[in-house]
Amino acid sequence: MGSRISFGLCTVLVSIILFSAQLPNVHHLKNTPKVTVTELDFGTETVTFCMHEGVKIRFKLALDDFGTEDVVVKKSKGEVDLKTWEAETFTYLINPKAEAFEVEVWVKTKDVVEIQVPVVNGKLADYDVSGAFDTSNAKWKPISEVFQVDGDYVKVISNWKLYGRICE
Repeated sequence: MGSRISFGLCTVLVSIILFSAQLPNVHHLKNTPKVTVTELDFGTETVTFCMHEGVKIRFKLALDDFGTEDVVVKKSKGEVDLKTWEAETFTYLINPKAEAFEVEVWVKTKDVVEIQVPVVNGKLADYDVSGAFDTSNAKWKPISEVFQVDGDYVKVISNWKLYGRICE
């Protein structure tokens, strides 16, 4: 009799563990997406974009604890040459043609499938100056249901403004 109870408890415990292992590991995004830029020739995160001079850079996306350099960055506004540099993975060549330009940042949807964002009244929740979302009264939705999706990618940052200057 004691072995039947032990076996029954063990079966229930194994069922609970297997069921919880099948649940996705959902992450509620607490802060707005952030991007850093590293200039590869000097290895610094302080980048001076000199107009009409090409610079080799790498972008890094941070979604709370999730970070990746596997992003696609596209020009959205302004005059700038921005293209991938095939010799190094996740590397771009950028050559500003104006004092200000904007880019958008896309990430593979499969990489962020477990990330959910706060939504209030059908829109992304407001955030403060530090980028922390106001999650009071928020409903959580997968990032791919809130942001624009194109093929296998989801746009996580729109119109991120960067500045070029005339360098001597």
